[in-house]
Amino acid sequence: RQIQTSASGCGSLTTNVVTITVYPQFIVGSIGASQAICYNTVPTALTGIAPTGGNTAYGYQWQKSADNAVFSNISGATSLNFAPTALTSTTYYRQIQTSASGCGSLTTNVVTITVYPQFIVGSIGASQAICYNTVPAALTGIAPTGGNLAYGYQWQKSADNAVFSNIFGATSLNFAPTALTATTYYRQIQTSASGCGSLTTNVAIITVYPNIVAGSIAADQVVSQFEIPAQLIGSAPTGGNPPYLYQWEKSDDNVTFATISGATSINYQPGLLTATTWFRQIQSSTCGEGVATNVVTITVSLLPPPELTIFNIVVDSNQTQCYNATQTITVAGGLTTFLVKSGGSVNLIAGYNILMLAGTKVDAGGYLHGYITNSGQYCVPMNSALPGSQIGVIEKIEKIEKIGEIEKIGALAENSADATFRCYPNPTPGRFTLSLSTEPGETPVIVKIYNILGVEVSARTIYSGKLHEFSLENQSSGIYMLSIVQNGKVGIVKVVRQ
Repeated sequence: RQIQTSASGCGSLTTNVVTITVYPQFIVGSIGASQAICYNTVPTALTGIAPTGGNTAYGYQWQKSADNAVFSNISGATSLNFAPTALTSTTYYRQIQTSASGCGSLTTNVVTITVYPQFIVGSIGASQAICYNTVPAALTGIAPTGGNLAYGYQWQKSADNAVFSNIFGATSLNFAPTALTATTYYRQIQTSASGCGSLTTNVAIITVYPNIVAGSIAADQVVSQFEIPAQLIGSAPTGGNPPYLYQWEKSDDNVTFATISGATSINYQPGLLTATTWFRQIQSSTCGEGVATNVVTITVSLLPPPELTIFNIVVDSNQTQCYNATQTITVAGGLTTFLVKSGGSVNLIAGYNILMLAGTKVDAGGYLHGYITNSGQYCVPMNSALPGSQIGVIEKIEKIEKIGEIEKIGALAENSADATFRCYPNPTPGRFTLSLSTEPGETPVIVKIYNILGVEVSARTIYSGKLHEFSLENQSSGIYMLSIVQNGKVGIVKVVRQ
């Protein structure tokens, strides 16, 4: 107020009172609160605390920044509180608080909304193929990226790649399945903490080859000891992992089977058999352990051969021989000889024909009788170890001189179109050569050598070639019988080991 005084004692007067109101100090409020959110999600609304002091008609302006350095106004954000929209990157917020009547503007604290990087799923591997009931390689996981780095894992499996179920306890980044018997599909659920979600990886397929199931072989048959059996036919297995592998086995008692060397094709051609034999096949795939097929029996009937050619034979005195064939017996021919000496006796029994060709000779006092059987009765039962063992024991061999340039020639048939063979040198110090005049045809040539007791000492199946060397070097000196089967016909010749 003011005291106003007049001179000359006129007095003093007091004016009206003028009030100057001072607003309290303008003190900024605050905002809150800082937070961390997942990529492209909406944060919790930011709340403001109003300032104090100044003129209480306050104004507000929210600002944001990508680097906490340069801030810009948020259009329309002029309330005390503010609700940001979904964010894909970390953002900084502050508020400008203004007091009316020119008391100024103040800036609040800065609130940081941290946005985790985008949560991107990892992967698993690797798909594989395994054999039935085996353990696959462990599945390895690659961790996701982004989100909150506290990751969680859950492995799942499926039998049809449609419906998946959790695998109990399989919550690590990697997983080791147990042995499987069926194809199985695997995937992993990868979860980020802080609610950033769960993502599903790719699917890894473990393909399980079906259990291998053996095929079959065929067929049972009955043959004579001079007859090459029909080819055994195999059918492939199923399951496993092709290509398939085959190994033929044989047995002489249907109990203990032995591997047949080189018999690794699906079909098998047995050679000449002297006794009933059982065959089976072990079938396998790259999965390893094989399975056995059914067993086929080839029954060897101890019957005479269909055809028999005898040549270069000397039946000495006091020897009795019997030769038989179910069809035809051919004696000598083709520059060969057959001699029955005085005191020797030979019976020839055939089913249809007996051909005594040039070179057949009986000395005075010798006996040679041939007849066709109507009863099916042949010589005494043969030793199954020796085809044509009705030859008997030969204690002595007469020397047969060379005829021209040909030594000890054996002919399988008189017909020149049929195969012939030649053994030289004979007698031999140990090694000799078998020479075939023609290559083997579709049916291999079967050669077997027996000692004087009818025991087989050597055998060979010839598929090609005319010249073949044999050895008796590991045998004692004496007489051996070489049996050769070609084109269903049998020839027998003596070989002398010196």
